[in-house]
Amino acid sequence: MTASPRPLTLVTGASSALGAEFALAYAARGHELLITARRPAGRGNCLRSASSRD
Repeated sequence: MTASPRPLTLVTGASSALGAEFALAYAARGHELLITARRPAGRGNCLRSASSRD
């Protein structure tokens, strides 16, 4: 297993509000994300938003 040169960040509550904003901010800074969310649809929206900012 090789280490990633990018930091790994855990964000909880990434389906809305602060959790989603933190996930987007860390993604914009090049972090790899491990996210959790109560609502799967919200998690998907957060991931799509992060991907579109790259």
